[in-house]
Amino acid sequence: MNAKKMMSAALAALLLAAGCAAPAEKADESSQKQEETEQKEPEVTEETAVTGTKLEAPEDDVELYKAVRAMGPYLAAYESESMGQLQNYFIMNFDLNPTINDNLSLFANPDEETKKKIEELRNLYNNTYQIKTHEEATFDIWEGHEKLPVPGTEIDPSGTAQACLADDPGFRPVINDWRLEDPSKAVGTLIAVPSVRASSAEELDFARIFNAMGYNVFGVEYRFNQIEEAGGFIMLALDTQRAVRYIKYHAKDLGIDADKITVIGGSKGNGVHMMTTSFFDVTPTEYCESLGLKLDGYEEDEIDAVPANTAVSIFSYGNAGVVDRETGEFTLDDKGLYSEENFAKGLKLPAMMFLSGTQDFAGHSLPAVTEQLYAFNSREDKLYPIDWEVHIYNAVPHGFGTGAAFANVTKGWEEVDKFIQSVTNK
Repeated sequence: MNAKKMMSAALAALLLAAGCAAPAEKADESSQKQEETEQKEPEVTEETAVTGTKLEAPEDDVELYKAVRAMGPYLAAYESESMGQLQNYFIMNFDLNPTINDNLSLFANPDEETKKKIEELRNLYNNTYQIKTHEEATFDIWEGHEKLPVPGTEIDPSGTAQACLADDPGFRPVINDWRLEDPSKAVGTLIAVPSVRASSAEELDFARIFNAMGYNVFGVEYRFNQIEEAGGFIMLALDTQRAVRYIKYHAKDLGIDADKITVIGGSKGNGVHMMTTSFFDVTPTEYCESLGLKLDGYEEDEIDAVPANTAVSIFSYGNAGVVDRETGEFTLDDKGLYSEENFAKGLKLPAMMFLSGTQDFAGHSLPAVTEQLYAFNSREDKLYPIDWEVHIYNAVPHGFGTGAAFANVTKGWEEVDKFIQSVTNK
């Protein structure tokens, strides 16, 4: 078995244990769609000073549930503060634990307590503003492909998986677009890969925080359905790697610098870092084959050939794939991106920054990570040193998101900005 296949098997075990029109053409397409669809006139209220269309909630409770779920992947289409409040309430009160079927039953036959929660959800929905069409706010990363890459038979998760881990029928992965007004003036570009769909409020916060620091921001909404032959992490890997490649492929049209891209993952979302290092040049078909899975019916395109490497990787509450969980072995050395051939081409492993809390169960391997990174940079035969930092926050648990509840984490994003710029401005 070659090195990449060995690495593939290791990654699969790790992840399972852890739980095309160009963009320039999209504006014309979405404008046409907007003309074909009746739109409400934008309104501005003194209370919110938001320009956009104020939503009207369905009267039927079940339809309200479906409507809120359908909004979830299109975060950039809505005013961030009102959308964040709606999604956070929805997730914490309904989608975090039960399945979709459980929630449908709950909304169809609510008890008195649930009725009150549904009414609050309806109020939040009615105070949410849509500022763009879904097509204007997002990019379809598999555009041009009627058949998405699915390595096996999908299992309907409606009654078996947490609602926040289940994809609705017909869901297509998208990238939410929060670029600056002039993307070319940004200090860099951040791609946020949240843990699960329950991290929507976190994704919105990343956009707000890093836009204010001068970054273009994209958020990845990936598939997480289960398939009979493997787990949902395979879908996450395929979609997030495709998102990185899509953005790099269209960098000129998007007005961004492809050499200044940072990926930040949350928990499960950190799995994408392996797809930008050890598997940066592996196509969807090759990746699935390395796991013993067959990808039927998918035709690869030019985007699949784009190297998925990035300048910086930020590991937020989790460090999947840097060291082997059982042996503590450094898994990035002499595999994938790290090679003399790639170094001669100017291709290097990304700078790495790790964020964890003292109560974060996913941070237990950080001592091994730091030991291996120190050892790597101390080697005389290394091709180059790896830039890295570790930040551990006191009394902070797993899933801290952007740290809105923790002042020490909130302050930490300034350190992330400094780290990114110290690397990309060398």
